[in-house]
Order: sequence, then structure tokens, then C-alpha cells
Amino acid sequence: MNAINRPRIPAIIKRPDLVNPAKRSILAIIAAIGWILWMYLIMPLAAVLAWWFGYQRLDLFILVDPVRTAQTL
Repeated sequence: MNAINRPRIPAIIKRPDLVNPAKRSILAIIAAIGWILWMYLIMPLAAVLAWWFGYQRLDLFILVDPVRTAQTL
């Protein structure tokens, strides 16, 4: 196989210890922010679906009687 067809640097690093620690930490922070945003967007949808399927315990125990909820904490 000739060198023109082969990439010089592989697309995937198979040795994570070769990645710069600063770059690794920045990528971890970006991934964490992505997960937080994903959860922020999905949780209202999950709440609507749960409500639609009849899950009303949150409404009965927390929203209707907040004083009792505060006392139990």
C-alpha cells in the first residue's frame, strides 16, 4: 500500500495517555455540559409523558400540600 492512500495520523487515538491532559480535561468539561443540557431538555418531556400516563404523585404530595412536604424534610 502506498503512502498517499494512508493517513499519516490516525483519526482515533488508541492510547489515551498520549492525549494532552489540558485537552482531556476541556473535553470532559464539554461532555459534562452537554449531558447537563440534554437532561435539562429531556426532563420536561419525561414529566409530561409521566403525567400523560397517569403519574400524579408529585402533584398530590408536593404541589397540593407544600407545608406538609416542608415538614417531612
